[in-house]
Amino acid sequence: MFKAITRKIEEQAKYIVLRDAAVAVMRSMQIPADRGRGRKNRNIESIRVSYPKGDPGDDMAYRWRKAFCAKNGAAIEIDFKKIRLVLEDAQLRAMNRERGSVYRVCARMIRREVALDAPRS
Repeated sequence: MFKAITRKIEEQAKYIVLRDAAVAVMRSMQIPADRGRGRKNRNIESIRVSYPKGDPGDDMAYRWRKAFCAKNGAAIEIDFKKIRLVLEDAQLRAMNRERGSVYRVCARMIRREVALDAPRS
């Protein structure tokens, strides 16, 4: 079961990186307007990215991006520290059901603060 959860989280992170790369390509295709006539740049809003049928939507993509990815310059990359924290949390939830959600939330916050404060390599 835990292998399936690990695989699912990894695939979600990969999808977010792919989704953000597609949006970046569309933004780079922005067409400059004719400067001599005083027109402004055409907005990218007129160009839409067509996502696959199973796309989770913007809200869920934002949550996955926040939970599994980190920004490296302009690019979004998978943050394996964050994924490790999410997997540890999933393991805690499975093993400590009788302790309740307050224990899990506090433990997760402490682990996340410690992991994110650690020096990056």
